Formats: sequence, C-alpha cells, structure tokens
Amino acid sequence: MLALADAGGPRPAHHTARLLLTRGAAQRLLHGDLSDLDDEADREHAVWLLPRVEADGIDRARRRITAAREAGIGLIALGVDHYPGNLAWANNHPAFLWVRGHLDTSDYRTVAVVGEHDVIHAAEAATALAQAGLTIVAGLRTDLDAAIHHAALQAGGRTLAVLPGGITAPAPHAALAAQIAERGALVCPSWPDLAPDAATLYQQSVMTCGLAATTYITDGISGGRAQFCTRMSLNTGKHVFVPAHLHRDLPWVARAGFRGGMTSITGTADLTAQVLHLLHLSAITVF
Repeated sequence: MLALADAGGPRPAHHTARLLLTRGAAQRLLHGDLSDLDDEADREHAVWLLPRVEADGIDRARRRITAAREAGIGLIALGVDHYPGNLAWANNHPAFLWVRGHLDTSDYRTVAVVGEHDVIHAAEAATALAQAGLTIVAGLRTDLDAAIHHAALQAGGRTLAVLPGGITAPAPHAALAAQIAERGALVCPSWPDLAPDAATLYQQSVMTCGLAATTYITDGISGGRAQFCTRMSLNTGKHVFVPAHLHRDLPWVARAGFRGGMTSITGTADLTAQVLHLLHLSAITVF
C-alpha cells in the first residue's frame, strides 16, 4: 500500500485509497490484477499508477515502516479492523495513517473542534465535551488548536491531534504533543518527514473532519479554515454545530446550513446535549 501511495498521481491521494479498499487489494494490483475494479475511473487510475511504482518501492516502504516502529510510531492501513471508523466512512480517506500514541474503539464518539480566533470559547467547548466523555479532535498548529487540546486534557479527556506536517517533522507545541501521545494520539496521513506545506495543511483539515463523528465550529471568517471544514464535514455527511450568533451574523454560515446538516446552539451545555443526542441516535441506527 505504501509503495502504491508513493507512486503519486495526478489525482488526490484518496483516489489511490479507493483502489485499496479490500484486504489484499494492494498485492493483487501490484501483480496487475484489476478484476476487483468495477469503476472505469478506478481502472484508469490503476493503469496509470502501476507502471510508476518504482522497482525498489516495496523495499523502501519496508524501510519506512521499520524506521517508524523503531521511533515508536505505528502504521494503520485502510482495510484493517482498527482503521478509524469515522474516517473509513468518509469519501476522502487516506490509504494509511501514521500514529504516535493509540487509537481507541471509543474514538467513534469524537467531535472536531475548529476555530480561528476565539481561543476562550474553543477551550470552553473542549472542556465541556471532554467532561461529557467525548474524544476531541483538532489540528495542532495554532494557539487556538493548542488551547483546545490543553483544555480537554485538563478536563480528564482524550484528544486526537492531526499534525500539520509529517509525524517525525518538527512540530509546534512539542511539549503538548507529548502529552497528547500519552493520553490519545498524534495522527498524520503524510510521509513522516514532510515539513508543513500547503498540501499537508489541506490534509490536516480533511483529516480533522474525517476522524470526527461531528464538527463544532467555534468561530470563523469567510474563506478561512472554519468555512473549509464546515463544507468538508457537510460534504462527507458529518453534522455541524455552530453558535447561534455565527448562524445569524455570518452569511457563509447561513448559506452552508441552508441545505440542512447544521444546528445552531445557545451555549456549551446545549452543545454537549445536542452532540450526545446525535451520537446516541447514530449508535441506534448503526447497531
């Protein structure tokens, strides 16, 4: 799977992930077996991709896995039982995740907390959600991201941090990252040594929304990260919660919520109650 993903391609990485949905698909593809690919676009992508897998691609992938394990980093591939369920059900999941720490079966009860400027409100929301027994997922780049994780950990909760670059690249908030790895997990879909750039920051937002069962937007500006995460969550079937004043005051929030899938809330107590109700209904639907 790593060798195929390393070959790249003109399409986003999740197109390669689509080729690898079934167990053993990577080995069959590397042997030229396209019999499982019913979709014509998937077949075209596979035909383009396979000749570009380098001769030493498998060996290089093995070396990467070995180096990661020696550094205490795990690798979770699409199709294995412990690949995060929320992410597997999204339509833009990566083929693999690098993880420092551990993912837990309870992480399906995860809320993405996303914001841009309102650090105080973001921390209050993270505290309330963590105290309700919910896992928090957020990036780990800005001071607001750090405040979210710190508040959840202080409340006795568990957090997942999506890194802005590779999992072995220098990251901001290093001391906090170490705490998160002990109590939750650092997660990254990029190659381990990649420095943050536009592509990895895009993937950070995609992953933050994908790992969550639902998303809470604390604040945001038009064209900013919060708007992107709102659109991404709604496009992948995730419910979005926003403070009532955002729905009232920001045109892009009202437009995003016009088609449904968004609920405005009146405070952190209301947020917690609404999220727990939604997750309870989702569990009934699934089981």
